[in-house]
Amino acid sequence: MKSIKALVIASAALIAALPASAAEKLSYLSSMDADALGYFRCAASVGATRDILLDDGYDVYSSLPGTFDKAGRAAVIKAALLAEEYEAKPQIKHISFTAAKTTKIIASDIDAHRNKAERELAKGEFVKGLDDLATCVSKKNLDDARAMVDWLDNDVSFFKELK
Repeated sequence: MKSIKALVIASAALIAALPASAAEKLSYLSSMDADALGYFRCAASVGATRDILLDDGYDVYSSLPGTFDKAGRAAVIKAALLAEEYEAKPQIKHISFTAAKTTKIIASDIDAHRNKAERELAKGEFVKGLDDLATCVSKKNLDDARAMVDWLDNDVSFFKELK
């Protein structure tokens, strides 16, 4: 089982050998959203593990990376929509969420979160073995991710391109 950690980290290194630079620079939010990072970390971790298991002929966790990725996008969108309300001091004041350029700005913040999570996985900063994977696929975490996806699909009319 120790080899799974090494395989996950090696697999992630191939997909995420990103330096901590402009790829993680936020455009709208003033700081990284912890929920979004968690979802993107699970997407990267479960995705890398799934790829390894698929090579061995097991089709497990097939839809979970996509669920966590979408939950991560939803968490960034939610953080952006609530930033001014909760005085999170966004970098751009009084943004119009219906403007086309706003979609690009929020997409940039989504990419920054995803890139940071993938770089952390590649460096082995949050994968400590199967415990992390078990945390990602726990009933509570899956329910939270699915609730975030439902919120994005059913309650948000902005950012259709990002859904």
